[in-house]
Amino acid sequence: VIVASISFMEAMLLMYLSYKGNLWEQIFQVSFLLEMLNTVPFIITIFWPPLRNLFIPVFLNCWLAKCALESMMNDLHRAIQRTHSAMFNQVLILICTLLCLVFTG
Repeated sequence: VIVASISFMEAMLLMYLSYKGNLWEQIFQVSFLLEMLNTVPFIITIFWPPLRNLFIPVFLNCWLAKCALESMMNDLHRAIQRTHSAMFNQVLILICTLLCLVFTG
């Protein structure tokens, strides 16, 4: 629950920092919606004990990890002197997407 609270605060801070004038665009980003779907039920279960047996789809965090991997690969591709091709990055992201699909299924 502590990790969920920290993750929630981080998502809210990132949304605030990346605000560019359209609030609905920020709220309806896939990563933000997944973050809220995974963290808000944990926080609700603290304050309402009957919901402690609530099913929380924590396995959807793999999609958040995939988004983080994509951003890391993009940063790595910009930072290094292109020792890996763009095709390598795309294949790695494709493999991660397939693994996320299998894990979710």
